[in-house]
Amino acid sequence: MPGRPSLRLILVAAFLVVAWVPLMLLPLGWPLALGVATTLALLCGLALAHYLTRATARLRTTIERLPDSGFRSAFSPLPRCAPREWETLQRAIADSARDTAKRLAEREARIDELARQLAEATRNLEQANQALAARAFLDELTHLPNRRALWRRLMELERAHPASYLPVQVLLFRLKGRNAIQARHGPDVADAVRAEVARRIQAASRAGEFVARYDEDEFVLLLWRCPATLAQERAKTLGEAVIASPLWVAGQPIEPGIDVTCAQCNDRLSRPAFVRLLKLAGEAANPWSGELSTGPSGAF
Repeated sequence: MPGRPSLRLILVAAFLVVAWVPLMLLPLGWPLALGVATTLALLCGLALAHYLTRATARLRTTIERLPDSGFRSAFSPLPRCAPREWETLQRAIADSARDTAKRLAEREARIDELARQLAEATRNLEQANQALAARAFLDELTHLPNRRALWRRLMELERAHPASYLPVQVLLFRLKGRNAIQARHGPDVADAVRAEVARRIQAASRAGEFVARYDEDEFVLLLWRCPATLAQERAKTLGEAVIASPLWVAGQPIEPGIDVTCAQCNDRLSRPAFVRLLKLAGEAANPWSGELSTGPSGAF
């Protein structure tokens, strides 16, 4: 059975046809020869493309049929030629896979441990921040709200309706004789006296009254919706409660004096107004008339 012509033979034949036929037609004129040559070239190109397309299709079909024919599975030279080396390679691959899985498990365990430590550190940090935030508004010596807590309370009042807290009575407590106590007994005793005075003021205060340490030897107490007469009575009651019993230090009684000044605010209580109010309350010895008025001050 004769074989099919090769691609080289087809190309040679096409070249001869395309080159020889136009040469034969040159005596009839070169335009005719050029046209015939172009036509033959196109026909030869189409024929060559058809031939290549069919060959490519047959090659693709053959490749697709290879897995079904069992040729690939039958062609395995390494297990047949070197079975021991093949087994060694398989064991090495298995050992490498187990080692990789072990390392991945250890890495995941380390990641889980780091995540747990990070979560614990985050909780500790949040607790520390909450503790610091709470301590930031407390006086360390007396454990009363400090000046920062007082400003925060005033900011809350600025956002509230004035009718909910006016008139406001401010009682200013000033400790007397602290310098003499510190000079005679030392700073630790003076601090103990401050802390005891603060404890007595807080113990004598009522629910809803705001007590804070304003300065080194000054304490303030805010009374909401309180008339001036009641504020003066509360000032005397609190002052008497502070000096009701003496303090004993090194077997000697210490009777700290206390000045209590009462001041009233009839307008919206803000931070600047509160500062002016305390200044007037601390300096005035006589009643003050106006929106910010101070009552009499005395030593109890």
